[in-house]
Amino acid sequence: MRNAQVVARDAKTTMLVGDVHFRAPEVVQGMPYGSKADSWSFGVIIYYMLTQTLPFTATESETLEYRIINTEPDYEVIKNLRYPASCVDLLQKLLNKNIFQRLTMTAVGKCLWFKKARDVSAVTAAVASDVHQRYKTHLT
Repeated sequence: MRNAQVVARDAKTTMLVGDVHFRAPEVVQGMPYGSKADSWSFGVIIYYMLTQTLPFTATESETLEYRIINTEPDYEVIKNLRYPASCVDLLQKLLNKNIFQRLTMTAVGKCLWFKKARDVSAVTAAVASDVHQRYKTHLT
């Protein structure tokens, strides 16, 4: 990571990095972005961990970018997998297209779904437990 940089929490950039599937709408639109773009990416990761699908997909990059900017993820799939409402609420707050309403990473730790987690390993265990229960229920 020779190009990695540490930036101030309120710093903005316009540099494109990472896979387009994980880019926030403001990044896709070429607007200056800050740490809330990371919150969006975290929401994409959680969505993928829970559903094994990305919230926005397309075979053409222009279509994918359009969907990131203009459509909503399918939250019903998460409800149908019997994840708690607090999980859906967290994802809706992380994948909020309005940057001013999107959660900060600091606020994520205060969400109900993460409230009992004391560290990253506890969060990972909570997600793994939910995924395990989903498959266990699916198999029976």
